[in-house]
Order: sequence, then structure tokens, then C-alpha cells
Amino acid sequence: MPFQWPAEFAFGISEIDHVHQKIFQRINLLLESCENGKGTEQLDKMLAFFQKELVSQFETEEALMKARNYPDRHRHQQAHASFLRRVRHLQKEIEESENGHDALTAFNEVVIDWLFEHACMEDRALGDFIRAPGTVARTPFPTPHRPALD
Repeated sequence: MPFQWPAEFAFGISEIDHVHQKIFQRINLLLESCENGKGTEQLDKMLAFFQKELVSQFETEEALMKARNYPDRHRHQQAHASFLRRVRHLQKEIEESENGHDALTAFNEVVIDWLFEHACMEDRALGDFIRAPGTVARTPFPTPHRPALD
């Protein structure tokens, strides 16, 4: 059964919500590909997505946190950095692995855990903070560049 984007986890900023939805779509494609024996092909696309679009999203979130003086900004930024290190480590393991299935399983677990623990919980808390009455940016928040997503 595919993962569904739960509307209650919406961040409230369309560019960020769009990327979160895209992550759900990519995970579903990856899981479907795994079921059809083509997981490693889809995994390369997922890794490319993380290397480009997710890094850009983290930069957008971090600029927003700074502009809004988000009190949990440093911990949130550390979580982003930690996740990207995990992805790079998994990518290296996948490249060196003789058993693609085990690497693919590990990757799926890391991404799905991240999606529910961070994107759907921590990012939601950030979105709630930003939308709260009286939350004012210290400096105008620049309109983020929205990367083209496949």
C-alpha cells in the first residue's frame, strides 16, 4: 500500500510542502520498483533528488528559520546536516555493496523514518511557529528559488 501525504502534516509554505509531497511520491516509486525487482534503478534517481532538491529545501527552511528567529533553529539545522551525512554514507555503502537488496532496504528505512520523524513532525512544528499570530520576520524572507521537480 503506498504512503499517502497526510494533509495535517502540511507545513503551510507551498514550496516546502511540494517537496515533502514529492518525497512521498519518490518513496512510493522506490517501493514499487523494489517489488518489481527494479529498486536499484529507482534508487539512483532518489539519491539524485536528495543531492539536489532536498539540499535546496533545507537551505530554504534554514533561511526561513533565521529570518523568523526560530528558537529551535540550531537543533533543526543539525538534524538536516545529520540526515545528509546519513544519505551520503548510505550512498557510499550502496556503491560498495555486493548485495543491493540490503542497501536498498537500509535506504528505505532511513528515508521513511526521516520523513515521518522530521518532515512530518519537526517541520510541522516549524510551520506552526511561522504561522502563529505575532511571529514576525526580523528581516524580509527572500522568495526561495523553487527547483524544477520531475
